[in-house]
Amino acid sequence: MLVLNECNILIYGDESYVKHAGVLCMSIALNATEKNNYNIYFCYTGKECDTSLAIIKRDLSKFKNISIRFIEITEHLNADIKSKSNKSYISENIYAKLYIFKQIPSKLNKILFLDSDTIALRDIYDLYNMDVSDVLLAARGESQTFVKYYGAEDKVNILGLSNMEQYFNSGVMLVNLEKWREEFVSERTIQFLVENGSDIYLHDQDGLNSIIQGNWMKLPHEWHPHPHSLNNIFTTGGLCAQLTDGDLARMKLAGLAHFLGREKPWRAGCKSPWKKEYLYYLSKTSFNQLFEDVKKIHHKENKTDLIKKVYFRMRHLNKLI
Repeated sequence: MLVLNECNILIYGDESYVKHAGVLCMSIALNATEKNNYNIYFCYTGKECDTSLAIIKRDLSKFKNISIRFIEITEHLNADIKSKSNKSYISENIYAKLYIFKQIPSKLNKILFLDSDTIALRDIYDLYNMDVSDVLLAARGESQTFVKYYGAEDKVNILGLSNMEQYFNSGVMLVNLEKWREEFVSERTIQFLVENGSDIYLHDQDGLNSIIQGNWMKLPHEWHPHPHSLNNIFTTGGLCAQLTDGDLARMKLAGLAHFLGREKPWRAGCKSPWKKEYLYYLSKTSFNQLFEDVKKIHHKENKTDLIKKVYFRMRHLNKLI
C-alpha cells in the first residue's frame, strides 16, 4: 500500500480576510501533487465567517488529497496588550497567530504557517519538507527597504537583537512545533507584548523576533520573495516600466507570493507582480462576487496604464519631432 507524505499547513483568517484565505487554500490544492496529503488547519475569528467557510469546504471537497479542519480561536487578546499599545486602532485579531499554535493538535511536530494574504505558485510540499530540526523556525529576513523605513537602530534596541540581520517576517514560517512548545514561544511573546506594547510597531512580529532572538534559518528566496528585493520592479513611484531578464527569472521561480502591506491584489493601486495569479486562483473558487469586484479593479487599472503608456509615448515622439 502506498504511503503518502504528509504536509501540515496552518492558515488564519478573520472576518475581513477569510475569503482571501480561501483563495490561498485553492492555490495550494491546484498546485498539490497526488503523492502527498495536505492537511489544512484553518483557524478563524468572527461571527460572520460561517458562509465563507462553507464555500471553502465545498470548493476543496473535490480534491481527494486535501483535508481541511476549521478551528475557531477561543482565546482572546490579553487586554493588557491593547491597553499598553500606542496603536488605538488595533483589534485582538492582529495577535491571533500567538494563540492558534496552542489550539492545533499536539501530535504535530512541524507546521507551515501562511498569512491569509498569500498564494501558492507551486507545490508547497517542497517547502514543508525542509529540515528545521535544529531551529525554532524558517522564515524570510526583512529587506533593507523595510529596515530603513521602520528604523533599524530603534528596533534593535527595543527587541534586544544584536543586529537587524536577525529580524524575520512572520507571514510565512515553517515552525518546529516541538521546540516552539518546549520554549513556550507563544506564552513568552504574549508576556513581552504586555510589558512592551507601547514601544513596538509590528505587533506579534516584533514580539516573536524578540523572543526567538535569531534562532531561525532563512528560507530560500523563491519561497518568500520580497517585491522590493527584485531589482527594478518597484520604485518610490510604483511599478517600473522595464523588468530585467534577472527579475523575470526570479519571478518565475517564486513558490509563494505574499502580498505585504498595502500591496493587496483586491485593492486599487496594487503593483504586485503576482496580482494576476491571485485573480486566477480566485476565479477557481466560488467567491463569485469577490471575483467580479477584483476583476473590475484590474480592468480599470489596465485601462489607466494603457492610457499612461500612450501619453508618454506621444510625449517622446513630440520631442523627437
